Amino acid sequence: KERYYAGVAARQKEKISITESVWETMKCRPFRLKICAVLCFSLGSSMVGSLGYYATVYYVAGGDTKVGNNWNGATGVGWMLGGFLGVPVVAWVCRRVGKLRTMLSICGFGALAYGATWFFYSPSMPWLQVAASATMAITAAGYYMLDQTIGADIMDYLALNTGKRREGAFSACGSWMSKAGNALGYFLSGQVLGLTGFSADKAVQTPETIMWIRILLAG
Repeated sequence: KERYYAGVAARQKEKISITESVWETMKCRPFRLKICAVLCFSLGSSMVGSLGYYATVYYVAGGDTKVGNNWNGATGVGWMLGGFLGVPVVAWVCRRVGKLRTMLSICGFGALAYGATWFFYSPSMPWLQVAASATMAITAAGYYMLDQTIGADIMDYLALNTGKRREGAFSACGSWMSKAGNALGYFLSGQVLGLTGFSADKAVQTPETIMWIRILLAG
């Protein structure tokens, strides 16, 4: 808790304009870099995340929706466990090498995890996709955990330079950008799926469609 908070809050009479607060927040270069990173991460992961479902059902399970949905349930459990275990592991690494190096390592690990879906989504070894889901979850859990702690540093950076605290504006702008990235990503995921030639009427998709789904998921 901030020292002397009660006394400062009691003396605070000046009203702060929302426009001024948002403008001052967006002028902060480290914050702009952070929200660009969040936008890229949420946009990319939400855009191709749904392709994992189609890769499981139509490639790994060969169009058998019952088998595919069972495996998708298993990958969901893998995601939950990976996210749960990822937090203490990332925290341990972070305390030893610092936030920046850990964040860069997480992004590199995430790129490898998604790229590995090319090999881990396999009809001959379907259980490998559960491992792929768990590694992606470690990336997501670590990324969003460090995003919040780096956000706290940026708030202190702005306070040091302006003498004003803007936690509310930082939180609102950051949350909005993350939601915008997810919303745009989910919208684009439908467009991307359409571009692969996918047809919901077909139990078995063409080899070209399957190939494009796998390429986009990994890429």
